[in-house]
Amino acid sequence: MPDPEQSVLEGHRNYIRRIVSLGISNNSPLLASCSQDGQIRVWNLLKNTCIAVLTGHKGQIYDLIFLESQQILISASQDHTIKLWKVGTWNCLRTLYGNEGWVGHLVFNQKNNMLSSGGSDRKVRMWCIESGKCKTVFNGTDSEIFSLENGEWEGNLMVIAGDIRGKIYFFNCSTQNLNPEKKVNAHNDKILRLKFYKSKEKGKKVLISCSNDKTIKIWNVKSMDLLKNLEIHTHFVTDFYFDEKNEVLISCSFDNMIKMISLKSYEVLATWKVNHHLINITWVPIANMLCTSSTSNNEFGIYIAYF
Repeated sequence: MPDPEQSVLEGHRNYIRRIVSLGISNNSPLLASCSQDGQIRVWNLLKNTCIAVLTGHKGQIYDLIFLESQQILISASQDHTIKLWKVGTWNCLRTLYGNEGWVGHLVFNQKNNMLSSGGSDRKVRMWCIESGKCKTVFNGTDSEIFSLENGEWEGNLMVIAGDIRGKIYFFNCSTQNLNPEKKVNAHNDKILRLKFYKSKEKGKKVLISCSNDKTIKIWNVKSMDLLKNLEIHTHFVTDFYFDEKNEVLISCSFDNMIKMISLKSYEVLATWKVNHHLINITWVPIANMLCTSSTSNNEFGIYIAYF
């Protein structure tokens, strides 16, 4: 695969912690980014310009998720709060209070319309975003939560958490049990991303995890047997994007490499090398763009590759 053309979006004054695609608005693809500078920026990828700066958090912003059906952007911060922003007007709709430490990670479940959060207080909280009320607080993990995901199997809705020590926890949203149903020693270092999906070819429900231990691991969710240990990077694997339709994974790392992997054959389909460490990665299929963010040399930019 040939090397893509590239451009850079600049404006943040500190490390960019998360980038998310916001779909199309006025025929232009939009991207949102959050940073340790306490800002959220919204970018028009067609014009390579910042169209909005969202302020209100009183600390670093660690995570962003986009609810397409409701056109809401949700942010998590060092200031112990979660904020909901209306896409288009960019107004803050609501602030969620109740966390006992920084909030690092968010996931939304369409099935029960609930938001889950996790962070330094080692608890998973479930929120009703319409009322702003915390409905459930699951008992603590062994260490700070660095990743969250939803899953569903055997008729139960689950929240899956990964922590700083490399453990994965399964919380059952369908019962009154506030303790984890399962805890697995999955990695040797912090888990930075989790993704649940059903493999089309293998017919199994699968969990993907990546970690500072330089690996990407593929798990059978029901048994948590390890299906594949991918050792394709030489430094922290910081993030990945999963193309569910094609069962392709695109990973990024502090080794300055982007890898495209088939989850059918586990073959590395393509490799791109850049000149900076990579923190985030996302694919914008409607614009055929791959977006990454970097930590290197105080260049707090979003790097866009055009295919």
